[in-house]
Amino acid sequence: MFIKRLLYLVYMGILLYFVFFSDMFDRSTAQYYRYNLQLFGPMRQLIANPAVAKNFSFSLNFFGNILAFMPFGFLLPLIFTKKKVIFCEVFFWSFFLSAVIESVQLFMKIGTCDVDDVVLNTLGGIIGYAIFKLYWLIRY
Repeated sequence: MFIKRLLYLVYMGILLYFVFFSDMFDRSTAQYYRYNLQLFGPMRQLIANPAVAKNFSFSLNFFGNILAFMPFGFLLPLIFTKKKVIFCEVFFWSFFLSAVIESVQLFMKIGTCDVDDVVLNTLGGIIGYAIFKLYWLIRY
């Protein structure tokens, strides 16, 4: 149990570092707010111009947000072994954590607050949970 919790804490530390402090992802404090509150704005760009998918920045943002939260959805049921974690809880906590992160980015002017990130991060948490359930079925 100690290893699982330690793994979860290490994951959360790495996630928060990349979200708030990593220069690699332009996390410096901005002079002006940068935000996107238009749901699926970048997705509409992709539909209008499929060549956008070849843009490394777009792909990194899209897939990176999903991949970043997959461990969250997988680890959450592992660390709460006394309580059976269900889909709705993983959905809620993935959404909540992502919304908090995006809100902090908006108010602290760090990175870019993007409503699409909340959706993609929540999707990543759900995919991580689905992988956990598959793992659980195979293992037991």
